[in-house]
Amino acid sequence: MNPEAYYNLSYGIYLITAIDNDGKKVGCIANCAIQVTSNPSQLLISLNHDNYTCVAVRETKKLAVMVLGENVGADIIGTFGYKSSRNTDKFASIPYKNIKGLPVINDAICYFIINVKNEFETNTHTLFVGEVEECDLIKKDIPMTYSYYHKVKKGLSPKNAPTYQKGNDKGMEKTNGKTMHHFKCLLCGYIYETEDEELPSDFTCPVCGAPADQFEKID
Repeated sequence: MNPEAYYNLSYGIYLITAIDNDGKKVGCIANCAIQVTSNPSQLLISLNHDNYTCVAVRETKKLAVMVLGENVGADIIGTFGYKSSRNTDKFASIPYKNIKGLPVINDAICYFIINVKNEFETNTHTLFVGEVEECDLIKKDIPMTYSYYHKVKKGLSPKNAPTYQKGNDKGMEKTNGKTMHHFKCLLCGYIYETEDEELPSDFTCPVCGAPADQFEKID
């Protein structure tokens, strides 16, 4: 099978947030949020069993969905996509508002507050279907698609994402006959290609915002 076929399916990039039973704010990046009915208005969200956000949603039956734009800050992707809510306060440096008891970040296009009504289990993910309690616009931007994230942002799917493909973190080939060096971000897996043998000290990952010392040279 050719895994690149999956890249032609349409996905977005979303932030899912929740509150666990102890009142801790949690969140993760997801690429599956779908409107399934209009009356009542219901959304379906897919979360990996290993994400602590999935645990929190199961506990409280409530979540918030935010649509992320093409110009979303790299700190949002890095914080919510490649760190765990189990041992990280993801909202410590991220501006947000409390809406209906849930954290909604400022750097998003819009949000939906969802009350979960049904859950469906797969081997790796839980599909939550819930009714929209409230929704509104936050700022103007172009919704980021999974394709844009891959091709323009050069991002890789976190291992808990439905679209993760094993082996996508391999290095790249030579470019135009030049000797190229490749540096891999230890946080998100982004691979940076350059003719330089070392990264500048002020270099940061364009996907997750990690500094230069979080990159390893892979060839």
